[in-house]
Amino acid sequence: MPLETTVSVPSIKLIPALIFIFDFYPMSSTLYDAHFGRTGLNLQPKREVPLHQVAEKVLWGYVSQITSALNTIHNLSLSARLIDAKKILLTAKMRIRLNCCSILDVIHPEDSPLLERQQKDFQQFGRLMLMLSCHSFAQTDNVESSLGSVASSYSFDFHNLLTYLLSNEGERSIGQILRISAPYILQNLELSFK
Repeated sequence: MPLETTVSVPSIKLIPALIFIFDFYPMSSTLYDAHFGRTGLNLQPKREVPLHQVAEKVLWGYVSQITSALNTIHNLSLSARLIDAKKILLTAKMRIRLNCCSILDVIHPEDSPLLERQQKDFQQFGRLMLMLSCHSFAQTDNVESSLGSVASSYSFDFHNLLTYLLSNEGERSIGQILRISAPYILQNLELSFK
């Protein structure tokens, strides 16, 4: 015969909780940690300058994977809303995963049109690539001078892609991103099979 014990604790109040469950990737880090480092347990950046200049082929690898992820998200009539170096996981050599995409839809729903939210995804994507290529978070505040820095350090195509993503004129699309980056996506695909 089971013995039932009931304990009454008047000072404890139950409050509703919302829990998000995502896949776990051991030994992964964020793009922020991988390129800007961190210190101990407080996770504050050691420096505003990256550990090393990010190679263009690495950036094109990120471009191809983020473009693929955005294509999938946008084809489902959704928007990512959170393309940030601290939210993108680096799970293996050159393999990244967008993280926390659904959280903002739940905690801060937006009533703006879907197309507007998807255009913001492209802007966030451009700012992420600009930050990584300019070696600083602060560089994304002055886009024109930062694009000049990118033009002197990276290829014309990479500069052209960032200019397109960060443009406030016209509607950006996955198709145009693919037209600009197609040769580099093929190079990354070939490298992944080696």
